[in-house]
Amino acid sequence: GQPGKPYCKRLVLNGAQGRDTGFYRCSYKDRKAIDGTTAVGVYVFVRDPTQPFLIRGNASHGLQTIFITRSTTHVTVPCLVTVPDLNVTLFSYPTSLEMSGITW
Repeated sequence: GQPGKPYCKRLVLNGAQGRDTGFYRCSYKDRKAIDGTTAVGVYVFVRDPTQPFLIRGNASHGLQTIFITRSTTHVTVPCLVTVPDLNVTLFSYPTSLEMSGITW
């Protein structure tokens, strides 16, 4: 810390890129993390036209797997981007996608 501010810290992302987009959380090392008291979180969005799509987790060949564990009428397919006004299209791989029943 600094004199008079022993617990003040800051998050610095040098040379931030799209892949740095995400939720960051700071908390005291030896205390239970309670938002607003002993912890604080912030979502950082980095606009990056050179890397417009974010891939989370273990993605093979740029593909992510979504496991559906029960029958449902609604499935959310994440399409994380670093350019919010990017026009994207959803495709089924490797076959074509049946468009009936899909809400955009």
